[in-house]
Parts: sequence; C-alpha cells; structure tokens
Amino acid sequence: MQRLTKKLKNKKGIVLVGLYMVLVVLSVFSAQFVSRGIYQNKSTILFKKDAQAFGLAEAGLDHAITWFRAQGSPPSGDRSNPWGGSAKFGRGHLFGGYR
Repeated sequence: MQRLTKKLKNKKGIVLVGLYMVLVVLSVFSAQFVSRGIYQNKSTILFKKDAQAFGLAEAGLDHAITWFRAQGSPPSGDRSNPWGGSAKFGRGHLFGGYR
C-alpha cells in the first residue's frame, strides 16, 4: 500500500501538465470561435452595404432613364458649339490661343 501511494505522489505533476495542455487547447478553440464570429459579423455588414449600394445605383439608373424618356426631342444646334454663343473652340483656345 505504501508503494502505491508513493507512485501516486510522483504522478501529480503529470496531471497538472495534462490539465494545462487541455486548457491551452480549449483556449485556442475559443479564440478561433470568437475570431470567426467577428469575421462573419464584418462580412455580413460589408455584404449589406454592397447590396444597398447596388440597389441605390440601380434605382438611380432607372430614375435617369425615366427622366430622359420624359424629355422632349434633343436640342438642335451647331454640333461644334453645343452651348451656343459666338465663342470659337479650336486647337488654340486654351492658354491664350496661338502665338
């Protein structure tokens, strides 16, 4: 009996080391679980914003198409100067014209 208790006293350190190993493994798994939750939350938010942006862009395009269809015929005028007036636009109109 004395021999058995002596062996058990020597194995107490092994149980402590095993317990620490189990705690480390559980800590790694819990950290991974939390990290995945955070990543999934960010991913969901980005997907929602992307879907909203796409929907708004599509609605804006539909609005623009409707607006253009509601307009009358396009304005007629000189194609070289669509803004009207007497201004001449050519190669030298920038930076003081030709020298």
